[in-house]
Amino acid sequence: MPTEPISADPAASPLDEGGFRRLLRQATLGLAAAMAGPLLALLALVLALLLSARWVEHTERVIECAHEAVEDIWSMITGLRGFQYTGDERSLEGYDAAGPRLERKLQTLAKHVADNPEQVARLESVRADLRAWRAQSDEIIARQRVSGAPDPSAFAASRTGINAARGRLMAFITTEKSFHEARQSRVKAFAKGLLAFVGGSVLVGIPLIVAWQRRRLRRIAGSYRAHLLDSERFGEELRVTLASIGDAVVTTDATGRVTFVNAVAARLSGWETAEARGRPFAEVLALYHENTGEPAESPVERVLRAGVTVGLANHTVLRSRAGDEIPIEDSAAPIRAADGVLLGVVIVFRDVTEQRAGDLALVAAKDLAESASRAKDGFLAALSHELRTPLTPALLTAAALREDTRLPDDAREQLGMMERNIALEARLIDDLLDLTRVEQGKLTLRPEPCDMHALIRLSAEMVLDEAREKGVTLDLELAAARSGLTADATRLQQVVWNLLRNAVKFTPRGGRVVVRTADLPGEGEFSRLRIEVADTGIGIEPEARERIFRAFEQLGSAGEHRFGGLGLGLSIARAIVNVHQGTIRAESAGPGQGSTFVVELPGAEEFTPKTAPAPRGGGAVTPVRRRRILLVEDHYPTLSVLTRLLTRAGHRVTAADSVASALEEAGKGSFDIVLSDLGLPDGTGHELMMQLRDRYGLRGIALSGYGMEQDLARSREAGFVSHLVKPVDFGQLSRALEALDESSAVGRAMP
Repeated sequence: MPTEPISADPAASPLDEGGFRRLLRQATLGLAAAMAGPLLALLALVLALLLSARWVEHTERVIECAHEAVEDIWSMITGLRGFQYTGDERSLEGYDAAGPRLERKLQTLAKHVADNPEQVARLESVRADLRAWRAQSDEIIARQRVSGAPDPSAFAASRTGINAARGRLMAFITTEKSFHEARQSRVKAFAKGLLAFVGGSVLVGIPLIVAWQRRRLRRIAGSYRAHLLDSERFGEELRVTLASIGDAVVTTDATGRVTFVNAVAARLSGWETAEARGRPFAEVLALYHENTGEPAESPVERVLRAGVTVGLANHTVLRSRAGDEIPIEDSAAPIRAADGVLLGVVIVFRDVTEQRAGDLALVAAKDLAESASRAKDGFLAALSHELRTPLTPALLTAAALREDTRLPDDAREQLGMMERNIALEARLIDDLLDLTRVEQGKLTLRPEPCDMHALIRLSAEMVLDEAREKGVTLDLELAAARSGLTADATRLQQVVWNLLRNAVKFTPRGGRVVVRTADLPGEGEFSRLRIEVADTGIGIEPEARERIFRAFEQLGSAGEHRFGGLGLGLSIARAIVNVHQGTIRAESAGPGQGSTFVVELPGAEEFTPKTAPAPRGGGAVTPVRRRRILLVEDHYPTLSVLTRLLTRAGHRVTAADSVASALEEAGKGSFDIVLSDLGLPDGTGHELMMQLRDRYGLRGIALSGYGMEQDLARSREAGFVSHLVKPVDFGQLSRALEALDESSAVGRAMP
């Protein structure tokens, strides 16, 4: 294709800015319009081809599954015949194994062809025939087992049902094969259309677009050349501009000698243009490393060597003619002619003395903030330990006395109240530690299959006494069919407990709290579980619906805690729901109108409880093993209460209050387990546990007021099997001891 030469005369094809923009816009929009239609058509063809191919693959899977179902039918027939002729029960293994497998395959086929009522009906007929035949065959097998002699006529009669089922299944396969052929034909048609379209675009469309765009590009190129001839007129104006800008500017020629120094650069370096012109750049701008005092590599030499834009290394200082050292930041770029020839270098830099001081102040502030954060975490951990330790003997004593039937009922009721309030105090301490985990992004989960309805019922039981005391009705409307989740059950129960406790707290006497569940659409075989906790309480103002999820916030004015608590429950609940990929929100019609908290969790399915294995020994429950316990605790009230309760439970307890006394007792006697505090007067429980593990092979349960993640990790490393955070109730300790027995039994059973 012949080309037109670009005019050397700029006046022959001048374009003003408006005309240049119009030409570019026409070229761009024209190209976009020319390409949009073919691309959309191509996309439609490709999508249709992919969809048809997916249907072909789908049909192939259906046919393959149907053939496997036919094979299972043959397996059942073969097993039945073998039993008829031989009476050998082993012949029925194939019959028994193929039945459930065949049912699963038919269910899978029904899902695959759910869009075809005719095929679905055919499968239902197959399943009905199979059920009838299976029932008839089971009856024949039972008669032969009793009589010991086969009944050929009965077996022959039963073949009618299985033959009908097999015939319908083969008809199902024949229909799917016809679908497969039709869909393959459609794929081939789309493939041919796609090839034809691409070929036509390449042979016709692209040359037309190229020719049309080429004419406009020639016009643009001619205008560009015309305007290049005017650029020389702006050279002096550019020099004036460089002289007046706020940054320091220095230019050099292709040999690295200075050609220009603006006023700012002259002030910083002490060199005027007249003095600096022709001198090497390194002589005019003496650059050094701030920390070492060594000369820094010249940016001009780097640009001349590499031909690219470069920047100064960090912590570079300029040493002026007067000897002042000024921290600077700069960049150096090549100056090129229109044909790409390197003409020189331009260096732009600025004084960053104030910025450097600000950076240092920022680093100092950051270090101070991190130190304060570490101090806060340490303080919270220490505060938690000091608060938890005295709660342990109080909780243990209250729980033990509450179970003592010798005490009057009203006294036991008051002890129960004391136990609940001590547990509540521990929960507030846990909330402080949970808040620290949330802030540090260390809120970890231990996922396991769990039933959300069971967790809701447990949480309701925990607040039931408080609701009764206030005269608040607590109702459960658990309508969700899919309440099973793979999640951290303890954390989700914490969420529901927080919501229920808040609802009871903010609902006046005579009010009502309702927990509802419902199924919501989800992805694949799973759905979303919706949990609502609704109350008839004080309600929430619209502007407070998000604020109440912030830490230390409660309903009411800022800083107002009229209803008790720390205002951490909802903040922690949202963090727990978020790490489960769920959502939580508050709804309310306004003050006095009650509130509803809505939690939605993904991945819900029908919950199937695991069946516990029957105990050995004729169903008798094995009693809890009595243990020889080395109890190490330097807090005397806790040591005294634990010794008394463990002894009452039948254990033999040896008490020690330090690392030294514990090692001495371990050397004198034989023990099954160590229960040890971690903060001891002459060392740590971790050090003690490692020595007892290495010397005597003992295992231990840690008792500590420290409950951060790093505390639990250190206990595991030291050899503790469990880490119980104070305050510890006796039931919790007993469960830990039972779990230790179970793990020991498993370990002995392993080869």
